Amino acid sequence: MRQYAEKNIVVLKWPGAQCTVDGNWRRVWHLHFQETVDPHISLASLAKELSEDDFQVSFVQEQAHDVQVHVITHRRHGESDEVVFANYALLEKINERIGTIETIQGQARDLWLPWRKE
Repeated sequence: MRQYAEKNIVVLKWPGAQCTVDGNWRRVWHLHFQETVDPHISLASLAKELSEDDFQVSFVQEQAHDVQVHVITHRRHGESDEVVFANYALLEKINERIGTIETIQGQARDLWLPWRKE
């Protein structure tokens, strides 16, 4: 079995999945981008493109470099493995479509999958 040194363990600040009144699950990500988010990018259109049947995405731009990403699921539990990996894939797509993410939940992007190196 592989041994891990305590200094190599990274605790990520995953936003909790909150159960809504109507039984859905909502998670809110806080992303900070290296560059100003291009005002010509339609966040509403991008949200529609990134959403799926049971994975609804919406964006709220807080400041020039900061965006909240709201993810809602209604059939799958918000903490299920499927949803966790779908969130990782979403972060990667956002990085490709909007710009280079600098921090996720206030932590350096390179601590998070898929950017983290062992």
